[in-house]
Parts: sequence; structure tokens; C-alpha cells
Amino acid sequence: MKANIRKIEYMVVQPHTYLVAELEPGARTVGFCLEMAERCRIPGLLPLHRQMVDGGVRLCYDITGKKRLADLAAEMSLSEDGVLRLVRNLLEGLAGLPEYFLRTTQCLLEEDYTYADSTLAVYLPLAPMEDDPADGDALLRDYLIRLLGSCTSAGRTGPRLNELAACLIRPDFSVPGLLDKVRALSAGQTPAQPAAAPAWQAAPVTAQPRPDPAPVPPVTPRPSRRPRPPCRKPRTRKRTPWAGCSAIRKRRRNRPPRR
Repeated sequence: MKANIRKIEYMVVQPHTYLVAELEPGARTVGFCLEMAERCRIPGLLPLHRQMVDGGVRLCYDITGKKRLADLAAEMSLSEDGVLRLVRNLLEGLAGLPEYFLRTTQCLLEEDYTYADSTLAVYLPLAPMEDDPADGDALLRDYLIRLLGSCTSAGRTGPRLNELAACLIRPDFSVPGLLDKVRALSAGQTPAQPAAAPAWQAAPVTAQPRPDPAPVPPVTPRPSRRPRPPCRKPRTRKRTPWAGCSAIRKRRRNRPPRR
């Protein structure tokens, strides 16, 4: 528990149930983080509102319809796939906090105050303090180890959970790397059962000989034609009267009339 939190208790105001964290006098909280958590529904965080009582500050988290993660895992008798889904949902919520200018260390990383609902969505209480450390990988590693131990206390184990526990103690621990590993384990990949190769890599492809192309009959070139001359306008002769016509007319005029 953070040093600036005096006590944590439960409060019921029908029909809601709240987890109430009372802060020490003079505790220096990060105001804009609390305002953002009050105004927005941030994935992976419990709904929050502040109360001022006798000059002190109370952080009230709505846990209606939710249960402690360890209790829910025991009640639902979660299998290996169910535990992996819980851890994946938790890590996805933590990985999305920087989008709201929040850090992992600003959450209350305690397995007793980690809640989940019937859809296996995981929620954490946000308690941002000015003295929260910037790098919380070591704190997050210890929290996840304790949380995984509480979820597997009833004998729920398996090769994928053992592989997840081995990833938590590696020196190169990081939230993005662990999230990728949990997603791969949720898909059914284990060290003894590697991921299946794609279809195009499953079997070697043998090149098949291409059939010979069908013979093409020879093409006999056609004789070239002489280009036709352009069409010319036919010449028209000027018709001239026949010279003998005038002589015939004269004869007819000089012919004596018939009797």
C-alpha cells in the first residue's frame, strides 16, 4: 500500500458498493490525473470520484458487480485459458494508460484490491501521487508474481502458466514484451508446441516443368499491293455545237414549199 494512504475500507450506498481510500493529511495528489479519471471511463481502471470529509480527501472507487480477482478465479474455477485471459486483460489495460497521460506506478498495485467482473475484465484503483516512481518495472514484476500465485493457489497450473512465470523473472522484463508473450500463450503456443507454419511454408514447393507451347503455323506474307492513286475528279468536255447543223437549217429555209 502507498504511504500516503491512511486506510482502505468498504462503503455501501444502495445500490452501489465502493472501495474508499482515505489519504493522509497533506498528501500531494496529481490533480489533472484525478480529474481525468473522474470525467473519463478509462479501460482497466475503476470508476472514481473524490470526497472532501473534515478537510481530508477520500478516493471512492465504484466496485459494483465486481469481485476480487483471486476470489473470482476460485469461484469460477478458471482453467489455464481463463487465467491467461485475466492476465492479458490486465496487461492490455496497463499498456493503454500512457494514452491518458498516466503511468503504471500511479495505480494501486495490490492483489487484494484488483477486481474483475464476470466477463474477466480486470480493474485497478488509480491513486496518483507526486512521489510515485517514474520507472515501475520492478514494482509491477513483484505485483504480477503475487497475483499469478493467488490465481493458481488452488492447483490451476499448466505448461503455459509455467512459461508465463518464467517470463516474469527474466532480466529483460517489460510490459509490451510480456503482453506479446501472453497473447501468444493465449493463442495456444507453448515451447513444446510451436506455432504452426503458414500454409505457404508448410511443405516445400517443387517446381513443375512447364509444357512445351503448341507449334505456331508459319505465316505467309501477303504480296504488297500497289497503292491506288488518289481519286481524281473526272474531266468534262465542253460540248460544242456541230458545224453541220447550221448548213442543214439553211437548206430547210431555202427549200421550196411542197405542193
